[in-house]
Amino acid sequence: MKFAALTCLLALGCAAKPGPAAAPPELAQVDIQCGRYGHGVLMGGRSTRNGASDAPAFDAAQAAAERDVEAAELANEARDDRAAAEHFLACAQRYRAVPDADPLHRTARRNAMTCYRNTRWAYANAGLWASEGKAAFTLAVQEDPRHSAELEQMLATPVTECTRPGA
Repeated sequence: MKFAALTCLLALGCAAKPGPAAAPPELAQVDIQCGRYGHGVLMGGRSTRNGASDAPAFDAAQAAAERDVEAAELANEARDDRAAAEHFLACAQRYRAVPDADPLHRTARRNAMTCYRNTRWAYANAGLWASEGKAAFTLAVQEDPRHSAELEQMLATPVTECTRPGA
């Protein structure tokens, strides 16, 4: 639901000027010991001609990615950060099917990178960036050449991992 409302706002370019933003209740109780990372949101978009979509590859990728993000958010709420990382990684992979000729290929590229960043943060939240996240990104560099430069930069940038007592 939150994602749909944000997508609407981004797609319609609402002119309302927001007041000072209060932290959502779920973010107000941050686990200080773990210093948990937050997650970015996907951008929406529509490209139509005569009432029919002229970006079917993007539409299919977006629908599947939105389901992956919803599953990741549920896993995140349950503090199953490994599962959240896996769902966010699947989200990024969905956009590989969007060709460069698609009218919304730039949005697909931005969304894929949002999913990759979310994947990285979720692995860090799980304390698994070094042990599992880097391996997943190393494979993604090979499988996703459109994003390989950004992924290599993310691999080279240190991440503080969450370490929970008893983990």
